[in-house]
Amino acid sequence: MRKLISVLRYLRRSRAEQELNDELQHHLERQVELHLRSGMSESEARRVAQKEFGGMTQMQEECRQARTGYWLEAIFKDIRFGTRILLKERGFTGVAIATLALGIGANSAIFSLLYAAVLKPLPYADPERLMALQAALDQPGRGRFRFGWSYPKFQDLQNLATAFESMAGFTVWSFNVTGAGDPERIDGEIVTGKYFDVLGVRAMLGRTFLPEDDRTHGTHAVITISEGLWKRKFGARRDVIGSTVGINQMPFTIVGVMPSGFAGESGRAEMWAPVMMAPSIGNNPKRLQGRMAHWLTAFGRVKPGISLEQAATDFAGAIRRMEEAHPSSPGKNETWSGQAIPISGAKSDPVLSRTLWVLFGAAGFVLLIACINVATLLLSRSLVRRREMQSGSPLGRAVHRSSGSCLPRAFCCRSPEVSQDSGLPSAL
Repeated sequence: MRKLISVLRYLRRSRAEQELNDELQHHLERQVELHLRSGMSESEARRVAQKEFGGMTQMQEECRQARTGYWLEAIFKDIRFGTRILLKERGFTGVAIATLALGIGANSAIFSLLYAAVLKPLPYADPERLMALQAALDQPGRGRFRFGWSYPKFQDLQNLATAFESMAGFTVWSFNVTGAGDPERIDGEIVTGKYFDVLGVRAMLGRTFLPEDDRTHGTHAVITISEGLWKRKFGARRDVIGSTVGINQMPFTIVGVMPSGFAGESGRAEMWAPVMMAPSIGNNPKRLQGRMAHWLTAFGRVKPGISLEQAATDFAGAIRRMEEAHPSSPGKNETWSGQAIPISGAKSDPVLSRTLWVLFGAAGFVLLIACINVATLLLSRSLVRRREMQSGSPLGRAVHRSSGSCLPRAFCCRSPEVSQDSGLPSAL
């Protein structure tokens, strides 16, 4: 079938070329007849007609250019021609491809790492309004230490920081899950009630946590699970909502399944439990009461119309007011403070980010050198075709066709001009 198609295409092209030649010959003969009627001899009439008509090859090329789809046909011809040349000059082709592959491969690899670690956008609604809320302790002679928050301090900050629409907190936890196939230890998070609302993430099945799930200790044993866990452990059953599983030897009710790709702020969570169940899950009844137990990682969503700088200033003021009312280290020579920074910056390591940017710049420089080397090789190889390109136009070949035939060899766009001094493509 492929051979038949090739034969049909060849016959169609041959027929079109024959029709073009017949039509041009017809116009030439008519011009000769006009001169014969004016009294010229046949030889003189034909000579004058050919002079007026112009070169037959040039006319054929102009007619082909006016044909619909000619540009596509020309590109295919150039590609075929260039492929044959490249296969013929395998040494040159191998060096050029290897040089470009080195530069492009290095850039692709480094950019993939840079995108995953620094540039990849967060899968939340309006992530530019999210800020990480960090606690800090300055001790003379020892430097600054960064912490999360205790639950009492987190509650105070929710009331004192007015620049934030809402705040949420979480801590990473490992859950021992039973009652759904084989027992399994699953990574998850214990989160405050507004965790999903602050991130702007909704459940794909069921619901997330309600306000009442975040009010009373030990009264709402509910969990949400990831889509991956839902498929792997529960067979993607839609009736999983309302079913019960055992977590750390306690019954919990599944109330929601989170959307695909969501793994929480930790990046690896498959299960979420409300913070009111933390004392029961961790077997620590006073977990929510200790003011100096800093275990909660906090973040907040800035109110519309308030800049991140204003929110950071407001948060710093809230910490000062909280420390004035409830000092964390009374009588000690140390200072408690904190900061609010964009959550995207808090999730990436500054040292790693700088290293990746330096590596990306170095890889870009390698690609630049590779391109210069290949351009030098192409420039030297183009000298071989100088005579052909200089003689192509007088013989009737269009200038852009001569330079266009260099396109596949040069791996670049068609050059519209040829230098009159050297006959080299101007793009080179």
